[in-house]
Amino acid sequence: MIFDKRSDMLITYYMEQFKDFRDRYSRVSRFVPNFTGSQICCRWKNYLDPRLCKSPLTNEEKDFIVGRAHVYKASDTILWKRIILDLEKEFGRIHSENKVRNFWHPNKRNYVNKYVEYNEEGKETFKNNGIEKLTVLEPRIEHKFREAYRMQPY
Repeated sequence: MIFDKRSDMLITYYMEQFKDFRDRYSRVSRFVPNFTGSQICCRWKNYLDPRLCKSPLTNEEKDFIVGRAHVYKASDTILWKRIILDLEKEFGRIHSENKVRNFWHPNKRNYVNKYVEYNEEGKETFKNNGIEKLTVLEPRIEHKFREAYRMQPY
């Protein structure tokens, strides 16, 4: 079923009503006929959320996405949600995940040479073109116990 103006209006209205609930998409699906919670979630996150920027990506945002795509690349997947959060922090605008991914996938071959090089083994490595590699910072906590098997701290 295709979304129409009436269903979009209902989704927008009920999302305002249920915005503080964890299961808001399934709650909204009870009031909007013929759509599941996941369909409503995708529609909201990519089109209806009033915080979304409808204008196209700027050149600065495109370069930022390319750099972050290589920084946040975990195995074969890219952490798009983190890139979107970084875009919001850097430029003050929220773009939908679809818009960012739709920019990246057709253009990634054009940008790969700018940020990626291959070592002797043929493995992909990240070129540092002024973009720092982000690391996960974990606190260093060392517990000291008199008798470890009893878990009694000093």
